[in-house]
Amino acid sequence: MALPRYFVSVAAALVFAAGCSTGPEWDRRVGDENAPKLLAAFGQLSNPELTAYVDSVGRRLTEQLPDSPFDYRFTLLDTETPNAFALPGGHIYVTRGLLPLLNSEDELAAVLAHEIIHSESRHAAHQHDRAILPSVLSAPGRMLGRVVPEAGTILASPWQVAGGAFLAAHSREHEHQADRLGQNLSAAAGYDPAAMPRFLTQLAAHQATLVSNPRSPTLFDTHPLTPRRIALTRQNAAALAGPPSTRSTATRTTDPAPPPPDPAFLDRLNGIVVGPDPARGLFRGPRFLHPDQRFAVTLPAGWRPLNTRQAFGGVAPDGGALVLFPTAAAPESSPSAAGPSAFDPTAAAQPLIDALNKQEIPLLINTVTTHHGRPRHHLRFAAGTLDDGQTLVLDLLWTVHGDRLYTQIGAAPRDRLPLLDAVAASFGPLPRDESDRITVRRLRTVRVSDEAVNTLRAFAGLPGIAASVEELAAYNATTPETSLAPDRPVKLVFTEPYRVAP
Repeated sequence: MALPRYFVSVAAALVFAAGCSTGPEWDRRVGDENAPKLLAAFGQLSNPELTAYVDSVGRRLTEQLPDSPFDYRFTLLDTETPNAFALPGGHIYVTRGLLPLLNSEDELAAVLAHEIIHSESRHAAHQHDRAILPSVLSAPGRMLGRVVPEAGTILASPWQVAGGAFLAAHSREHEHQADRLGQNLSAAAGYDPAAMPRFLTQLAAHQATLVSNPRSPTLFDTHPLTPRRIALTRQNAAALAGPPSTRSTATRTTDPAPPPPDPAFLDRLNGIVVGPDPARGLFRGPRFLHPDQRFAVTLPAGWRPLNTRQAFGGVAPDGGALVLFPTAAAPESSPSAAGPSAFDPTAAAQPLIDALNKQEIPLLINTVTTHHGRPRHHLRFAAGTLDDGQTLVLDLLWTVHGDRLYTQIGAAPRDRLPLLDAVAASFGPLPRDESDRITVRRLRTVRVSDEAVNTLRAFAGLPGIAASVEELAAYNATTPETSLAPDRPVKLVFTEPYRVAP
């Protein structure tokens, strides 16, 4: 039977009231301070109908929390990494990369309910001191921030958002509590609690397709996935099983075998981008390509890539060096309207030069050159001493390309400066043949209509399919060889030519 409306909030309050020295006002303040930073880094998915739908599911869940101290907000983030998480104070996020793994409203509700419990139970207040930005990453931001505050913020912010305290892994205890109470919450709202173990099973299948790829934090990092979690959520679903809600889209069941995907739900996902969106640039191995802005740059081999709305770049595997390119805004109309530094690298560098001179910080390099026929200004200066005694050097270049001025910010010990020089040398126009080969992957729903093409193995062999059969199996919650019933909806990933914005 459905639980009383007050059950989840009261249970959470009883379990977590002890041991937390801060109150809900801390959550609200920290969440409100960090939510704009998160949106600036990743951006909100531009899909008003889907956003409104997710919000409606979230509201249906939070109606079961009449005593909540938080005003919940639900946001879809435009990033390809599969994740869902909660900032303190009721900010709930689901990424574009997680959507293909959902097959019903019940599963979406399971994800949202889990994150609502993390927020309602104030788990972030218990873990916020655990995540520490590595010193080699924080030092450039501190150093640059002392002389040009805006530049220091640009350098530090992407790493703080991508690896900060509020995306740190939850403890095993917190995960089990969020699973159990999240299922209770979704059941109280009329959803199928068995959707949680089904979704976790799909995540486990999808995890195998990601383990070898460099990536930003995913659901597997922030919510450790274990067989025990799946087993416990199945047990809890069995205890909660009852008559299905008239609004629930899946049949209530404790059987691990999932019901068929809900066609109406899948229609809401039709056409979403799967993986990187070329509109904001994408990596092809170590090479970053931006078809709309028509440039390319190559990072050192093996570096972990970063690509957010604020910056792209990468960090060495050991964290000992990094390079970032803050997003370059196009002038609104003309260089004169945008300011004197819009197409003048030296004018852009001058505030930093003046600040360094004022603080009597010597410049190791201060030169003006040309690159691909356009001006470039290069600054380099020491930013302090690392734990091993080496000097940490900050390296900045301003380069004109097209109608924008690009900034390269690098940080490395002296012996790794040639890596930063190689990155700077590689920055240049995107060759036409590379641009023409850029494609975008989109999720499309089809129906089984051919007896000869009624398994995911067969679908994966069709022209234009841009996903492995294992990836398709995770998206569709079935196996590659399972015979699919006629008219069953199937999620496929098609590759399409990318159309450069005019």
